[in-house]
Parts: sequence; C-alpha cells; structure tokens
Amino acid sequence: MSVAFTYRGLFLAFSQLLTLPKSTSAAIASALSVLSLRPAAGLVWRASDLLLYGRRAKPYEMLRALADSLSRTMPSDEVPAAVCETVVKRLGLPTVTTHTRTRDQVLAHAGEDRRDTATVDLELLDRSERVGVLSVQLRPGQRTLDANDRAALALVTDQLGPVVSAIRLREELRISRERVVSAREEERRRLRRDLHDGLGPPLAGMRLQLDAAASVLEPSSQPRSLVESASDEASRDLEEVRRIIDDLRPPVLDDCGLAAAVARLADRFNTASLTVTASISAHLPELPATTETATYRIAAEALTNIARHAAASTAHLALEVDAPGRLVLQITDNGKGLPARPRPEGVELTSMTERADEIGGHCTITRPPADGRGTVVRALLPLHVP
Repeated sequence: MSVAFTYRGLFLAFSQLLTLPKSTSAAIASALSVLSLRPAAGLVWRASDLLLYGRRAKPYEMLRALADSLSRTMPSDEVPAAVCETVVKRLGLPTVTTHTRTRDQVLAHAGEDRRDTATVDLELLDRSERVGVLSVQLRPGQRTLDANDRAALALVTDQLGPVVSAIRLREELRISRERVVSAREEERRRLRRDLHDGLGPPLAGMRLQLDAAASVLEPSSQPRSLVESASDEASRDLEEVRRIIDDLRPPVLDDCGLAAAVARLADRFNTASLTVTASISAHLPELPATTETATYRIAAEALTNIARHAAASTAHLALEVDAPGRLVLQITDNGKGLPARPRPEGVELTSMTERADEIGGHCTITRPPADGRGTVVRALLPLHVP
C-alpha cells in the first residue's frame, strides 16, 4: 500500500506542474494504479498457491524437511508414515498412501480421503526393481499432477524406494525364519515319535532279555558278569534315548495336550512358600507344534524365574485366545519385580523373547501398571504359522 501512495503522490505532483489533458491524466493514473498493485497481486498469488498447492515450488525445501523428520532414530517400519505425513503437509495433497509392490498391504497412510478426486500411482523403485507404490490423491479440480508436483514427488520416491525394499526383505526374512522354525519343530515331533516308538521299546526289551539270561547263569561266573554288563549298558542307552526324546519336545504336550500340560506345570511350582493359580481357556484351538512348544517353554521359564528370583508369595498363569486371534500367555507375580535400573537381560529373559520372536510372536516383561510390584510376562503367539 505504501508503494501505491507513493505512485499517487508522484502523479499529483506532476499533474500540478504540468498542464495535461484529462484523457492523458486518466491514462497515466491508470498505469500508475496497475504498477502500484503489481507487488500486492504477486503477494496474493504466492499466498493462494501456497494455500492450494503447498510448498511444491521449492521441492528441495520439502526434501530438507523430510530429512529433518527422519534424522531422529526410528525403525524402518515408521519411515513410510513419516514420509506420507510430510508430503501431505508440504504439498497440500488430500491423502498419500504407501503400498507394497502388489498393493496387498498398506505400509502407511496420511490425510483424509476425498471421494471427489482422482488418485495417481507413482512407482517406488530400488535398483530399477519395482518394490512399492506411492498413491497420491489429487487436489479438488486437478486431473493430473503438474510439473511442480512431479518434481517434488520424484525426490520423495527416490528416497522411499530403498526403505520399502528393506521393509519387504525383512518381512520375507521373518516369514522364511518362521517357516524354518515350523519345519524344525514338526521334524522334532516326528523324530520324538519315531524314537519313542521305534527305539525305546527294543532297548527296553533287550534289557529285559539280558536280565533274564543273567538270572539262569551261575552267580559270579564270567558269562553272567558279561551279560549283566551288557544289561547295564542297555539301561544307560535307554536313559540317553529318553533324554534325547524329552529334549526334542516336552513329552507332556503329546501325552495330554497344551492346556493340561500348562496346568500341570503351574501345579508343579506350587509350594509352601509360593501359591500358583491358573486360568486356562477350555476352548483352545488345535495349534501348530511351534506354538505349543514356545508357549510351554515360556511358561516354564517364567515360573522358574519366579520361584528362584522373585521372592513372590503368589503367581497367576492365564492362557486364552484374544479377539484378534492370538494365543495370549500371561504370568504375573507379587514379588520384588524388575530392578529399577536397567541391566543386561539374563539368559532366561532373552530366551523367552527369542522363543516368541522366532515364530512371529511377541513377548514383553514389565512391571504391573497399578502399584509397580511384581512382574508381568505377556506373550502374544500366532495360532497359525506360514
């Protein structure tokens, strides 16, 4: 406005000094008015462009903002969400979504969907391989992305492609590991059955035959001594086979199933100084061997820790299936709880989390939220494995 007043003042001054026709004065006044409004018009245009299209005219500013938001240490799974939020905020697009390569999974979504606008898909590449899709919803009135939009989004897709590729590879690795663990556990179950049914009875029968043969030989004779020695060796071999069978898979799981096995486990830890109660769902579905073994081992390790280190008087074990379709194992106690200062996890604590992780589950060890006394071991385990 100060520029407009300046132009107006100059016009009045010159019109006083120079005698000009009215038509000429009007033309000069119009020209000066246009000149005075140009800066204001430019300001209005830039403001409206920023309001409608965001900061697309300066794509490197958006890239810098994106780099700033990602400079904080964050898991790779959270990067697509941060990218989508930054693009929506900086470009003023209604929504931005990151998909996997086959569009069967949404990695991140930001913004509010509009039904009156179209969507444009941009490929996410890593080393010339398509690894994902960035879907952007156009602004109202747009039919396609213009050059400024594409320049800004090209910088984003170049950075996002390798991240999505890393997420995909990690997911494939997780699925592969779960399949290996599942195959290993099923093979252990088969080996246990074969050893129990195929090797155990013959060894037991051999020992009985040797004992019978020794009983008809002369006492203190060399033949009887040799037969008794062979019988002792057969007994040791039988015990070793039983140990191997038990290490392959807890035999109680095959004998009576997971629910009864966990109930027996809880009862086994009941002592004069520790009362262990259990609430186990009566409607547990048929579970894969990996989930059964992991559940039993985690429960055993948690109860062992309570008995040895917690100084607890009560503990409770709960086993059920939750709404999302996961097996939930939770063991709580009223002991002294976790140390106030973090310390390296013991072998038992690490083992529990690893057992859950390797089959696609999750295990946490925390303090109760109410009074902070005791410990809560909570494992979420899959009902099915790949």
